[in-house]
Amino acid sequence: MEADGGGTIDESTWDVYQDLHFLFANDVELNNELAYVCDLLSEPASDDGASGMDETGVAATPTPPSQGTATGAAGKRKAKRPKEVTGPSINPSRIRQQQQIKCLRDQVDELKAQLFEAERNAAMRFDVSVWKRVARQELFERSKAIHENEQLRAEVQHQATFIDEMEKVLRKKPRLSLETDVQSEAWQACRLAAQASLRVAAIHAIADRQFRRMQSAFVAANIFDCTDDIIRATPKPQPNNSVILEYVYHVTLAAPCHLVGPAVWNVWNGTRGPPLPDGAVQTNEYIDPTTLYQAFRRSNDKHETVHSNIVWKYYIEPRRQAIVWRAVLDDALVPHMADGAIHDEWGWAAVVPHPSDPSACRLTLLLNIVTEPIQDESRGSEDALIEESLEQIKKLSFVEPPEAPGTFPGAPATDATITEELPFDKRTFMERGKQMELALKRAIDDVIDDFRRSSSQGTE
Repeated sequence: MEADGGGTIDESTWDVYQDLHFLFANDVELNNELAYVCDLLSEPASDDGASGMDETGVAATPTPPSQGTATGAAGKRKAKRPKEVTGPSINPSRIRQQQQIKCLRDQVDELKAQLFEAERNAAMRFDVSVWKRVARQELFERSKAIHENEQLRAEVQHQATFIDEMEKVLRKKPRLSLETDVQSEAWQACRLAAQASLRVAAIHAIADRQFRRMQSAFVAANIFDCTDDIIRATPKPQPNNSVILEYVYHVTLAAPCHLVGPAVWNVWNGTRGPPLPDGAVQTNEYIDPTTLYQAFRRSNDKHETVHSNIVWKYYIEPRRQAIVWRAVLDDALVPHMADGAIHDEWGWAAVVPHPSDPSACRLTLLLNIVTEPIQDESRGSEDALIEESLEQIKKLSFVEPPEAPGTFPGAPATDATITEELPFDKRTFMERGKQMELALKRAIDDVIDDFRRSSSQGTE
């Protein structure tokens, strides 16, 4: 192919789809056309068999001839009973077409799911460089986000068309499916329904969304694939005058990945969790062995109540073990939840093998906490909130470096009395966070000690 200026274009490197994408129909257009054909075949038979029906839909009865017009033998005949007019008969061919269309739509959905999984697996290949794999994964997430956006646009168009038809004809419910419910605004806003099926689907959807965001969050926090240990707490002001505290624990631990991962999960699933404070109640709703919905509630004698309801999920992969969590902000099974203070946090923890030491691993823990309850207005200015948060972190000894190399960070609070000056809700959440950090340290350090003892015995 000749180019302007006498040059040539290498056709082998010409991305036709990228340059002429407007010539190709996308998945949403094809799916809409398929849905339109299905809707045409799903409509009831029209006026073909309705000629014997009156305006009310009842079979019309023929008017018998008047007696004055009946003469001779014709007048002596008994009037025949009019035949009952029935509705249109079911067309087997039409039913078969509907079934074939439904089968095709199911196949399209299945193939699209397989395509996304294949793209994700290709992005997670370990035979390429780390950053090339990251770029592929980010490209996959971008494509997935675009696809979800197209689905939402198609759903909006579908609902708008339905409303128009409903106004013209009659009231009827739109086509709803479990997938539509899972993609609804409820779980995306971290709200759980009361119905069991929707509740379970929402819990998995919340956790899976967090898992997809993990790599991007690590990259944004500058801790992805870092070789140095990083332990820090950073206040981040938000546009709504609140402050998000970002905690980072990126450390090398002296035990293999397959031992540290379960130890961390046992802390968060309640097996080795921290003790409950006075007046607190905690329920664990196990969806499956790796998925948990944990509801924490605490009240005092002043009838103040705080809630910390969190979805936890444990992912086990060949080269990585990960735990993600997200706070639930509204639960239909807790009717008075909105009357109390709600703890809002989310985070990720990933354990991967050490690249040069098979007896060690790296733990990356990223935690984000909204310092103020979402129902209350922030107290004071933005700078005052940041200064207050940093003072509390220092006196409670958060993100302190470990005493011994290869162990998890954590130290007792240098001034535990600081929490007595805090409001009930913030005091509860700060103390609970500190107890969780110490529980993680105990569980991980126990695994490290056991591994060291077993290794030393094996070398004797």
